[in-house]
Amino acid sequence: MAASLIPPKRPAPWRGRPRVKEAKIHAFTVRLTGGQRAELIELAERAGVSRGAFARAVLLGSPPPRASRRKARDVQELARIFGEIGKIGSNVNQLAHHANITRALPAIDELQAMNFSLMQMHEALMKALGQEP
Repeated sequence: MAASLIPPKRPAPWRGRPRVKEAKIHAFTVRLTGGQRAELIELAERAGVSRGAFARAVLLGSPPPRASRRKARDVQELARIFGEIGKIGSNVNQLAHHANITRALPAIDELQAMNFSLMQMHEALMKALGQEP
């Protein structure tokens, strides 16, 4: 009897993918020439959506999804920049450790070189995010 008083266990809300109202389960094949395929891919990339979403929008006249894809090269560029930022953070930590032990600060040219590297990364990061530096 006591077991019936315990509510059934629900799955955690963060588990699994969120369900969509209307799942896309049917495929539709279209044959294209190499040039047409390349044009479709370029137009979809320019629109910032997947090829399938772009094709659905054009074929059905519906608006494309709001969420846009980040280009693969942007993701690679951001990963490279974040790696460089990590290296600089490590170097700054080493300089601070050395300065605490020896009570000596780095030379001004070293500080200027670090500042220049940081400015270059800032510009690259802004470019990868589509912002003007």
